[in-house]
Amino acid sequence: MKTFAKNSEKVYVRFALGFLWCVFLLLPCILLVGADTALACTTIIVGKKASADGSIIFGRTADTHGLSPVRFEYREARESGGFFTDPSNGFSCPLPGNACGYLTMPGIDIETNGSWDEATINDYGVCISATESIYTNEKAKAADPFVDDGIGEQSIHALIAPYIHTAREGVEYLGKLIDRYGNADAGNGVIFGDRDEVWYMEIYAGHQWAAVRIPDDCYVIAPNDGRIGKIDVSDTKNVIVSAHLVELAKKGGFFVGSGNVIDTTRTYCTELRNYSQIRAWETQRRFSPSVTSETYDVNTYYPFALQPDQKISLEDVMELCRWRYEGTEYDVNEHPEVRAIGINRTRQTSIFWLRPDKPEIMWNCFANPEMSVFLPMYKNTKVFPEAYSLAPAKTYDEQTAYYRFLRTGILAADDRGGFGKKVRKSWKDTQKDLIEKTGDRDTDYIANSCSDDAAARIFDSVGTKALEQADQLYFEGMSDWLDARMQDGGSDSPDAAYENITN
Repeated sequence: MKTFAKNSEKVYVRFALGFLWCVFLLLPCILLVGADTALACTTIIVGKKASADGSIIFGRTADTHGLSPVRFEYREARESGGFFTDPSNGFSCPLPGNACGYLTMPGIDIETNGSWDEATINDYGVCISATESIYTNEKAKAADPFVDDGIGEQSIHALIAPYIHTAREGVEYLGKLIDRYGNADAGNGVIFGDRDEVWYMEIYAGHQWAAVRIPDDCYVIAPNDGRIGKIDVSDTKNVIVSAHLVELAKKGGFFVGSGNVIDTTRTYCTELRNYSQIRAWETQRRFSPSVTSETYDVNTYYPFALQPDQKISLEDVMELCRWRYEGTEYDVNEHPEVRAIGINRTRQTSIFWLRPDKPEIMWNCFANPEMSVFLPMYKNTKVFPEAYSLAPAKTYDEQTAYYRFLRTGILAADDRGGFGKKVRKSWKDTQKDLIEKTGDRDTDYIANSCSDDAAARIFDSVGTKALEQADQLYFEGMSDWLDARMQDGGSDSPDAAYENITN
């Protein structure tokens, strides 16, 4: 009993110190906590002929400010209709029946802020990532103002995911809702994908939007600016636009284009910015060096879609989400003023892996992917380890997965050259193992008829092990951090130090 009591005291002190340290290190984030909002993200899309394994790969880092917890939730199918209300701005509309189920990642305080789902995959295998913040110019906003009680990005997933069977349907469905109710936010980018194709949609103003089918042999990088550029609105196979996209711009005197061709970026969006352009250029220099200038220029309209010099793998996409331009002249670890892709204020990152003739997988990463790991989930994962499904609070809560991954990542980022290297290597090894064992998990899942129980069991194993690893890394790092700050008052202080004080 004495031994148990002593060990209990050690564990208590360990956790108490950990809590105090986390509060200290996360204080700047805590002070910034508010309603969830994806203020700045980075989207990557890879067509099936541009990928190394013939799959469609796409995802987005959801970057925000302050603590912005997320969790996993599966919303069940329902036959009856209903009524949708967004508590954050009063938007409401009727909902049809025959809604399918979907796996999603909501934020906190849904009853007040709205759902703020970041990524969803529905029972039909249609995936949505929303939204990528983009910025509309003043002329466009004046011609077609945003609608205060219209559709906000916090509502897009809940309104669309239950009712679409293909990616193209997703564009058409959201487009009709915006035409009718209007768009409440600043500009937004939305990605819809299925096994056959991916569409990227940009919403520019109150009722103006455009969407394009991503060429199969290309990839796209979209970092917080309008990126679609020149499109022929008569090419209805590959382009879908709002009814008055061209007409409104022409009447308002801000149209850039000719005939049926409109340059959506120059027409509807703000001037180019270093904040966004550096991410576009660095990504294209990484994947298409043969056609990308070695000299960065903020005023260059970098191509929307490019063919890669070499086929892009799932792991390549994951590493891009972690990238801080290491090894280049813009290395953010040496130049912190430069906007990286991998940043501390990423709340979560989801990557959809849509393989031909294999189960769809959504890879999810809590907190900054630079210092975290992507975990695979099948689309019908409905039950999760408790830490992943708990509704996180706005303050630090070590019972939830979000904060347990976050605290490890923040500690690692605070010492990238030391402890951070250890964390990155540890997660890199785990990530490689998770990818390599995908076949084993597929075999298990398919052998069990792709059942809900199999999906839940497989993620339970993967998710539990990852949490244990995150906790172990955190306690190792925290021990070193505390030890390094308890070294004053040494007996080796020279006598001269005392003499200097008295003299």
